[in-house]
Amino acid sequence: MRHQVEKALQDLGFTGYEAATYLALVLRHPATGYELSKSSGVPQAKVYETLPRLVERGAVVGLGGDPVKYVPIPPRQLIKKLRESFEHAAQEVETGLARLRNNEFPKCALNFMAPQIIPQVREMLGRARREAVMLAPSGLLNSLEKEVRELQARGVTVRVSACPSGLKAGFAGSLTGAVTPFPETGPVQHLLLLVDDREVLMGQDPLQTSAAAVWTENPAVVELIRELAGLEPGYHHGTEPRAEIREVSVETPAETGSSFGFDFFAPGITMRARLN
Repeated sequence: MRHQVEKALQDLGFTGYEAATYLALVLRHPATGYELSKSSGVPQAKVYETLPRLVERGAVVGLGGDPVKYVPIPPRQLIKKLRESFEHAAQEVETGLARLRNNEFPKCALNFMAPQIIPQVREMLGRARREAVMLAPSGLLNSLEKEVRELQARGVTVRVSACPSGLKAGFAGSLTGAVTPFPETGPVQHLLLLVDDREVLMGQDPLQTSAAAVWTENPAVVELIRELAGLEPGYHHGTEPRAEIREVSVETPAETGSSFGFDFFAPGITMRARLN
């Protein structure tokens, strides 16, 4: 048990000597450096190096005297201090990384094969804070029911484009008003997931063994996909889509100008949009 506690303290940022010294002091206090060396197994010279660091950490307190004796702060209080310190550091890192990312134009794209796609979808849904928009096969959506319900419980807007007849009855009912139906022209074989207007995953049905997908946070690609796939914020049932995904026969508005098209995969999703 003692070894496990020392290891746990090291996981929280203590050195091996700091963990052993603090634990020895918890078990017997007050104690001098000499006494701690005997009870902890830490060399005496290292104990005298370690104790000032523990005092600086706020983990132990020196009582004065000659020789100085030390007492530990109560373990519950120490854990509270460590938790607060960790959360503060994590917030600083998160804020700093977000600023760095905003200053750098993200150009990377990650490729995923079939076994990796669904875990990536789940990770993206777990990161959603405002909105998750999905074009997906009904079978995939059914496997994500738990994640979708958790998003709804957290107040995240969930919008789905799918063939409603393929969704489980109870699940489809929970998505009332959030499903944009596709004509029953055959199973949807592609996946588009847009999260918080910030990251996008696009590819083939991950339930197919040969499926592939691409993920990116590149803002130019995210905006392009959102607009071409009719995934603009505010797009709801009854709104005309702005792009044709041929495999599921979504109609393109009639009043159009010139057109262009592009392929993400070969074979794969083919989208052709007509822009005003």
